[in-house]
Amino acid sequence: MVLGMSAKAGKPEREVSISVENNKAVVLYMKNLVGKTGIALIDSEGNTVFSDQTSKDFYGKVLNLESINAGDYTLEIDNEEKLEVLTVAVTSTSASIIEREVSIMKPLVKMSKETAKVFFAGTGQEVEISLYNSNGSIQYKGEHLDKEISSKKFDLSDLEEGTYRFKFRINNRNFYHTIVLN
Repeated sequence: MVLGMSAKAGKPEREVSISVENNKAVVLYMKNLVGKTGIALIDSEGNTVFSDQTSKDFYGKVLNLESINAGDYTLEIDNEEKLEVLTVAVTSTSASIIEREVSIMKPLVKMSKETAKVFFAGTGQEVEISLYNSNGSIQYKGEHLDKEISSKKFDLSDLEEGTYRFKFRINNRNFYHTIVLN
């Protein structure tokens, strides 16, 4: 079974191709990667069985699953723009890709002087937004319904200089973006 995904918009979209060979070997190939991309295989208890990173624009790896216990595992492919999560089912004799569970386009934060503009990809999901200062005190908390490609502007002129951290909660996952006000 081979699963793949591609789309075109300005720059080439990340392409992920996954197949199973020789019963318990999962072949992962990716191209059009942007920035640092993390790959992790996680068991049902949250333990990381395999992890790797690449900064190249392509990546290929054969994951031999012969020595791991039977069960469902999560394969996460993560970079600054997007998180993709797939389920890999492992039995005593084989491995199979169940399906692409979720693909989340992360919000993009652009700074301009004392304004932060957050761009959303139009996934139709509710996004919880929080902004914390360096002491962990909350400066903003709200929600945004990401129903179409949109943006939200934050006036940060009332905040003191320093480091702040946006937290975006989408589909029960947290994503963070750090900004510095000078």
